Amino acid sequence: MLGILLAGSLVAATALLAGPVAASLGRQNDTIQFGWSRTSGPNNYVDQTWWGIRGHGTPDNFAERLLSIPVAILARGTGASFETKLSENTGLPLPEGWALATAKNSPLIRSVYAETPRDLAAVLGFYRTELGARGWTENDDAVVAPDRAVIAFTTAHGPALLRLSRQDGKTIELAPQIRTVA
Repeated sequence: MLGILLAGSLVAATALLAGPVAASLGRQNDTIQFGWSRTSGPNNYVDQTWWGIRGHGTPDNFAERLLSIPVAILARGTGASFETKLSENTGLPLPEGWALATAKNSPLIRSVYAETPRDLAAVLGFYRTELGARGWTENDDAVVAPDRAVIAFTTAHGPALLRLSRQDGKTIELAPQIRTVA
């Protein structure tokens, strides 16, 4: 009798906990991998490159879902730190929800490349708002279509170009790219 009560209690507790944990996680496990490299040369030349990959997987069972809670929290925090560090060092924004991001900061070019599941209109709105807040002026020759956008900007650091394209269910951004002429 004691064994039956113990087994029944374990089954009931597992069933009770499995629903809230799965619901709170959205049944996904967030992970992030990131890196940074720095190269220096003569005449104070410094070239910095950042990269980050964010993944979302589905835990297979209750134990994995339960263990993935602290990992997901750490991954979200790490992602925010990566976004902040990248933006501070390049002066370029990175949209929320990115799945892949790389950035380059050197004397000749500053650029961000990102992929996000967000639609093109939302990403375009993000960049117009963020870059306008940074004092960038949009030139009159913008090309905006449902699956792509190309916008030239004038900045205090020189001309910049924002290119967005929509393919395979994601928006791909070469955003923005500033080339400095020495």
